Amino acid sequence: MAAKSYRLLRAVLMTAVNEDELLRRNPCRIPGADQEKAAERPVLALAQVLKLAESMNERYRALVLVTTFACLRWGEVSALQRQDIDTDAGVVRVRQTFTEVRGVGMVLGPPKSRAGRRVVSVPAAILPALREHLAAFVDDNPEDKAKAKGKKAGKKRG
Repeated sequence: MAAKSYRLLRAVLMTAVNEDELLRRNPCRIPGADQEKAAERPVLALAQVLKLAESMNERYRALVLVTTFACLRWGEVSALQRQDIDTDAGVVRVRQTFTEVRGVGMVLGPPKSRAGRRVVSVPAAILPALREHLAAFVDDNPEDKAKAKGKKAGKKRG
C-alpha cells in the first residue's frame, strides 16, 4: 500500500513539475520506495490438501478438491452449476462468478475478463469424489447448485 501511495504522490508531483511548472523538481526521490515487497502467500502441499479434504464434512470434500486442483477462485467455485461440470470429459466450465459489491452483497455475473471464462481440466483422481458429490447433493436440473436432494449432510431421509 505504501509503494502504491508513493507512486501516486510521485506522479502528482511530476505533473506539478512538468505540466504546471509549480515545482522546479520532484521531491519524491527515495530509491526503491515505489517497489512492492509482498510476502509470498502460503500454499498447502498435496498431502495437506488431501488431509483437509478427508477431514471435511462429506458435503464439502468436492469443494476443497475442485477448488484446489482446478485452480478456481472462491467466487468461481461457488457459482458452479451442474451444467458447468462434465465428469465424463473431466472438465469444469467457468462461465460465471460471484463478486462482492459494496452495499449490495454477493452478485452473480460473468467473470471480469474474457480470459476468466474458461474450461478447466479436472484430474482423474478427483472425479470419483466429484461424481459422488453430484449424486448426493445436487439435483439433476442443469442450473442447480448444491442442494439437499433428499439427503441431509450425507444422511438419507427415512
